[in-house]
Amino acid sequence: MVYGGIVILWGFTSLWAVSHLGLLMDRAPVHIGHLDFLNCDLRLLPLWAALAFATGVFGAAAMVGGWGLYNLKNWGRIVVFVVGLLALVRFPFGMALGIYTLYVLLKPEAARLTRK
Repeated sequence: MVYGGIVILWGFTSLWAVSHLGLLMDRAPVHIGHLDFLNCDLRLLPLWAALAFATGVFGAAAMVGGWGLYNLKNWGRIVVFVVGLLALVRFPFGMALGIYTLYVLLKPEAARLTRK
């Protein structure tokens, strides 16, 4: 559940930053030396916003699945298993947590605990 909370926080902080970055890009590009900050293609903002929102949804799924797993519900095990599979693409920490999640959830003891 802690991992899910951290990912939710990261996703919605990124969403906030992208939305404010878009407002800043319209008004005041910053020039420092030869670097142009906030002077990039505005067409990429919806993509970044969608990725930030998807990160928040991923974190919410991890949090809900963690709550179900904490209460020894079988559906929680399934949700966390799917979140663990999706985490494999987030190198390096997501991949490590995903591998460990799948390792723990595929043990027969985990299945027995949630089938009560």
